[in-house]
Amino acid sequence: MKKGLFFLLILLCVAGSGFAQEKGRVDNPIQIQFNPLGGGYNLGFHFNEYIYFGLIQSNSFTYSSSPNWGETYTRHMNEQNAWVAGQPGLREVTTHSATSRAAELRLTPWAAGLYFSIGALQRQAESVELRFDQRSRLIGQNTYNTGFTANLAFQDYAAPSVGMGLNHVFENGISFGIGMLAGLGPSRKATVTLNDFTPATTVSAADQAVLAQDFEQSEFGLAMMVHAGVGFNF
Repeated sequence: MKKGLFFLLILLCVAGSGFAQEKGRVDNPIQIQFNPLGGGYNLGFHFNEYIYFGLIQSNSFTYSSSPNWGETYTRHMNEQNAWVAGQPGLREVTTHSATSRAAELRLTPWAAGLYFSIGALQRQAESVELRFDQRSRLIGQNTYNTGFTANLAFQDYAAPSVGMGLNHVFENGISFGIGMLAGLGPSRKATVTLNDFTPATTVSAADQAVLAQDFEQSEFGLAMMVHAGVGFNF
């Protein structure tokens, strides 16, 4: 996740330097965009070429992937883009993302549309399901030959936020944007449920508690919102 956000930051900086002088924000201050990341909208108003206030909504969606990352699945980021402490064999990630909303006050110091923002971020309750295959693995203080599923449930979240992005308005009114927001409150705490252990394998309650704690400390609890928009200004 951190690596992907770093590349997004580089992309925004490079893209922000690649456009000519922009007049669209002044001539077409009312902005309406469709948010293709989960559906939703971006609505706002450019008070002048520097100041913008807007609302963002990203609708709920479910997304599944099969990363097949192999052996090491660690809490700290590594070359395999892994998050959770100590468990190999992640085979499927299913994210049930809920509706996210944000309000942003943007400062756009450059003509091309690169901006920085402050505001508020709200995310509804959502969950992540992680499926691990059967293999020999260390859980707590003991080794087991088992697979399992970890369900991470997150409650509603609301906090002040900071963000950055790129929003470009052409002189004909067509506009597009991409950006990200990060909540300034504490990371969301996960309620962890472990199940689907391999039949005939009994994982002790103490070892399950250690495993659940590892997942509670995962980076899936970061409160962030990545958004995009394509639309029209008038």
